[in-house]
Order: sequence, then structure tokens, then C-alpha cells
Amino acid sequence: MRAIGPEWAGRGWSAHILATGEEDEGPFADEMRAAGYVVHHVPFRRHPGFFLDVWRFFRTQRFDVIHIHCERANFWFGLLATLAGAKVFRTVNNIFRFEGGLRLRRRVQRWLSWRLGVVCTAPGPDVIAHEMWRFGNPCRQTPYWIDERRFPLVDEAGRAAARAALGCAAGQFVLVSAGRCHDIKNHAAIIRALPLLPDNVIYLHAGGGPLEAEEWALAQRLGLDARVRMLGVVDGIHTVLAAADAFVMPSITEGLGLAAVEAQVMGIPCVLSRVEGLSELAPHSRAGEWCGLDAESIAAAVIRLRQKDLGEVRRLALLDAEDARRIYGRMNGFEGLLTLYGSAG
Repeated sequence: MRAIGPEWAGRGWSAHILATGEEDEGPFADEMRAAGYVVHHVPFRRHPGFFLDVWRFFRTQRFDVIHIHCERANFWFGLLATLAGAKVFRTVNNIFRFEGGLRLRRRVQRWLSWRLGVVCTAPGPDVIAHEMWRFGNPCRQTPYWIDERRFPLVDEAGRAAARAALGCAAGQFVLVSAGRCHDIKNHAAIIRALPLLPDNVIYLHAGGGPLEAEEWALAQRLGLDARVRMLGVVDGIHTVLAAADAFVMPSITEGLGLAAVEAQVMGIPCVLSRVEGLSELAPHSRAGEWCGLDAESIAAAVIRLRQKDLGEVRRLALLDAEDARRIYGRMNGFEGLLTLYGSAG
């Protein structure tokens, strides 16, 4: 959203963001303001009065369009936005495998939202098919995008500089992952794959989260202290990606996998699990390899990648980068949103 912030005013739109953090607006509020957004804050509280505050906010602002991106309380936000007179869109950003009573409740809520006129969107065919199968929820496809300007193609000089900055030794084969340390990201399987790979293969992870300490503890138990580096949240993710011989994303599920797209537009081959969401990247994943969810499968995919002709891998990676940049460039996403919102009338 930050990438397209400056574009709204030029097309006659005033763009706003509502933050609902309990204590503050969140760490990116100032960046979003600098990008041209008006940032508001209605602090979340576990009380019905919170939803009354949100409805009053919607009524006061008199928005033409309200776009909801969260899963939690999405039905209630959609109901309040509809009552406030806005045209409402809601994007399902992931594959939600709810079961039992929660699945039934979400199915009923999605049906009621549809009856209210909320337009549901999703990033790709996999999420659209899953929403229909699990919840009977019809969705339209809406584009996802990245800020491709932040992820330029990396050449040999850039790769060498990034490796030097991160302290990677000559001759090491560098695996990189990026994202929140959560069980669906399956980082533990990457760590367990390392003992199955040559000693010069190392693993860098950029990102934090609830499992960060647990993942580092696993690396220590396996004696991989020198081969695993948990970098935490980093400002310059481009530098970390630029150091990679391969980007690894063996997720259990993904809505799409934009972190992989960011690596692809830089010309980095990817090792991806063939699961819903990530499988949609196949047309521009010619340089990389596919894997399963277990350590053995991940290690085998990395070995296959290393056995390929390096020149051919680099050639295919450039083709992948060109395709990914064309499909997921920021202006493609922006134009897609304008088309979506224009359908509101």
C-alpha cells in the first residue's frame, strides 16, 4: 500500500487507513502518512463499544469505498461499513482451513456479507476455489503487487557486496527465507534439512515472530549454530535477498507468497512447496525447484538446484524476474484497484 500511496491523489481519490491497535497506530503509521495516506486510530477494546466507535467513525468520514483486509471481525466491520453507506470490499488474503463450529460460523457470516452487498476478493484462483469449496463464498480476483523499485535485479557485484555485508564466506551456498516466524511458514523444516546438505550450505532468516526463539533453539540442538542465522526484523531486506543463492519458502499454506515474488523479481531462484497459493507462481518459477513440506524433500530440492548448470539457472532467473515484474508491479496492482473500486458506481 505504501508503494501506491502517491498515486491516489493524482486520480482524484483521498486514501485513508484505519488502525485498530490497542495502544497506538502501529510502527508503519508515519511511513503511510509520508506516502500520502490519512491515518486514523480507533483503539481496539474487548467491548461492544469498540464497534460503536468504528461505526461512528465510518459515519463521520462518509467514505465512498471501504476495503477490509483482516479476517478477524471482518463480518462486523463489513456490516458497520454497509450501515454507514459505503460500498464495501473485503479481501481474503490467505487460505483459512477452519473446521467445526468456526467453519460454520464463518460460512454463515460470509453468506450474510454477500447478501449485504459486500464484494469479496482474493489474490488468485487457489484462494477463490478454496473459499467457494469451504465456505460457499464467491470471490473476485484482485491483483497483488510489490514495490518492484525496492527489489532491483542483483548482479554478481551486488551479490558479492551483500554477502560481505552479512559476513558470508566465499564458497558458501546461501539459503534465505523471509517472513514471520509462524508454524505455517515451516521454517523448522528448513533447519532440519541442513544436516542433509553439505557443510557449506548455510541458512539466513529475516523476520521475527512467536516461533523465532524456538527455531533458534532447534538449530542449537542440531549443532547448527554456525550454519543458521536468525536475523530478526531487518530494514534492508533487499540486502539479505541479494546474498541468496536460493530463496526457500516451504510454507504449509499461502495466499500467494509475495516474499517469493520479491526474490523472483531480483533474479533469485526459489525453492517452493507445491501448495495452494504458491503453486500459482509456477509460470515464473522456471529457475527454481519444487519441494514438499518435510526436511528430506527440501534438501533434495536444494541438491537438484545446485546440480543445475549455473549459467542456465541465471538465464531462467532473468526470465522469471521479467515475468514477475510485469505481473506483480505496483502500477498493475494500482490500476486493478481502480477498476475494482470503479465497479462500485
